[in-house]
Amino acid sequence: MARPRKKGLDYFPHDTDAVNDEKIEALRALYGNDGYAFYFILLERIYRTENVELDIKTEEMKRILARKIQISKQKFEKMLLTAFEFELFDRKEFEERGVLTSRGIKRRAGVVFAERERKRKRVISPGETTGEMESKVKITKENYIYDDDDNNKATEQEKIRKRILAELEKIGIFTPSPFQVDVLAYWVTQGMEEDAVIYAAHKAGGANVRRVDYIDAILRNWHNAGVRTLKQAEAEAARGLVY
Repeated sequence: MARPRKKGLDYFPHDTDAVNDEKIEALRALYGNDGYAFYFILLERIYRTENVELDIKTEEMKRILARKIQISKQKFEKMLLTAFEFELFDRKEFEERGVLTSRGIKRRAGVVFAERERKRKRVISPGETTGEMESKVKITKENYIYDDDDNNKATEQEKIRKRILAELEKIGIFTPSPFQVDVLAYWVTQGMEEDAVIYAAHKAGGANVRRVDYIDAILRNWHNAGVRTLKQAEAEAARGLVY
């Protein structure tokens, strides 16, 4: 039997210097610590949902969230407009469907969902072997059955994560969360060379910006520009196209 499907996330990345993020700084500059609480309380609610979309179509839901943040509904509405202005949430998704989310939120959650699904499918209870499982090799540890290809892929992915973790520590990002490491490892699954991902981390460190979200932004911009190899990444950096 495959693992039961789990809904939502138990945690999401929250860098220890998130308060210095320009977009979050803008909320704090306008609304004080209420702006900080507004953003992260909403993120908590978003990441708990099954599809990382928080439905706030009803006025009652807005009032509930405003009470949760301990602000008035009028202030909540105003802060929401500011969040759209600074692209913390996707304005179009809200206007068309009444939900709070963003491409960045979905992409980061997608990393965890994909890994969770891979593990769920990979683990099969003893005694459930069928003709389709004859090509699978039994692993005595914990008495589970694993697919050879999946196991090899998992080993390779773990090597990538370990190297990224080691490089993050080299530039001064100590004990990053597993989610943060997965956020950067995601770009390897999108066709970027592992060395290009490592290079982005060191460019951030060289700029004295030791934040995973900054590295992720570099990689996103490079990926959108067609960068896939270390050589291409170095060329982008030489042109000053880092962030």
